[in-house]
Amino acid sequence: MVNEVEKKFVGLQSKNVVLSNALVRSAQGLTLAEKRILMAAISRMDGVMKPIQITAHEYAATFQLPIRQAYEQLRDAAKVFLSKHITYYGEYNGHKGVFQVNWLSSVFYTHNEGFMSYCQI
Repeated sequence: MVNEVEKKFVGLQSKNVVLSNALVRSAQGLTLAEKRILMAAISRMDGVMKPIQITAHEYAATFQLPIRQAYEQLRDAAKVFLSKHITYYGEYNGHKGVFQVNWLSSVFYTHNEGFMSYCQI
């Protein structure tokens, strides 16, 4: 029988995420936990740039992790995502070059409250 947490978060598990080659290449430097969080956040965006909230319960249910480990991974990723960047080639004002942007513009987490908010992926 499906428990209440699994029922509540089945929407996240059923979503597909499509990534560009540039995003896939940039994600190669991320840990498994960071990639999971990134995919969970992208699946929530529905093509619109907006702040995303991921709860530890949702993350734990989706990836079958103990709740404490889920919260630790969310907390640790919050610190790391601000220091890592995406690199891709493109054109700006008629000049070809390399773009580098941070994965996130800001992160908000509350100690021991079980959720993280990621802004502007």
